[in-house]
Amino acid sequence: MKRLLTAFVAAATLLGTSSVLAAVDHTLYVATAPAGVPGAATYNGYLYSGGDITGTLQVNVTSGGAVTATINVAGEKRASTVTGNVNMSTGALSAGNLSLTLNQTGMTGTYGSHKVDGAILSSDAESVQAGLTGTVSAAWSGENGYGYASVTIAAKAVSITGKSDTGASFTAKPKFIVGQTWCCIPVAIAKKKSTISFALWIQRSSGYIDISPDGAVGSGAEGLASDVAFSSDSTFGDKVFDYVPDDVPVSQSGKKWVVLKGGKVKMDKKEGEVNEDLLGDNPCKLKLTYNWRKYTFSGSFKAYYETENKGKLKSKKAKVSGIVINGRGYGRATISKYGSAPVVIE
Repeated sequence: MKRLLTAFVAAATLLGTSSVLAAVDHTLYVATAPAGVPGAATYNGYLYSGGDITGTLQVNVTSGGAVTATINVAGEKRASTVTGNVNMSTGALSAGNLSLTLNQTGMTGTYGSHKVDGAILSSDAESVQAGLTGTVSAAWSGENGYGYASVTIAAKAVSITGKSDTGASFTAKPKFIVGQTWCCIPVAIAKKKSTISFALWIQRSSGYIDISPDGAVGSGAEGLASDVAFSSDSTFGDKVFDYVPDDVPVSQSGKKWVVLKGGKVKMDKKEGEVNEDLLGDNPCKLKLTYNWRKYTFSGSFKAYYETENKGKLKSKKAKVSGIVINGRGYGRATISKYGSAPVVIE
């Protein structure tokens, strides 16, 4: 029976305590598995360092023990290839700066300063993936706020679209790695001003989903929860705006999102300051729409600031994008030439 992932998602906790390999269950390598390589085999895995996913690798072994490892490190323009020979009985491999232990189910070791975790490509890998299809929402906290991704798992492929914590768009087609207890989708992409680094973990038996190192994961299939409101941080790059959306009520009516209207930011010229009585619920003209296929939202608002000369008020348009996870929204607002700021709907 096909298992739809979104039906098994547990309640997400934003900024949780999960970390790479924090629990023994969240590994692909099983130390107690029989030693040695079972014959010609392929191993898929990821690199990690200091709690971050730093790359991916694939190790191909011939029946005679010849090894070809293809390694992709985030930030390096080209993949590296390492060749050598593995001891088929013990699974020990040492070639250049790659040192691995392979067994009947997975691999562990190091590649330079990176650690390695991986699983053998088993005969049932394709059927396992075909039974765990669906679209998953993921978000994580970076130095500049929230990054997010919409992860679509099909029977034979995985596709990801999203934005980094700096607002940089990205796409990826990572491998779906099937382990003994957990399946793993590792992502490590280096952009000009940020790195997208996370792994989705899916428990084979239940479909339960987790994310590492820190973040939230879940479903956006139901849209928004009730009694939620939109808020934006006021700092965009080095610029602090005086008025941005703060606790603006957002609701759902059928397939549409409804943002409460009313209010405006207006300077009282006589007093030389903004008239607080006119602000209302949505003075920054927030607008939002929802993509029910990818669980992402988009929109805009006006961010206002007072000039150094009292009595003058100016505004900039902020573009909003984000993702919904179990009824809550996490994303970013971006103002051209200024930068991005985190937004939440909760």
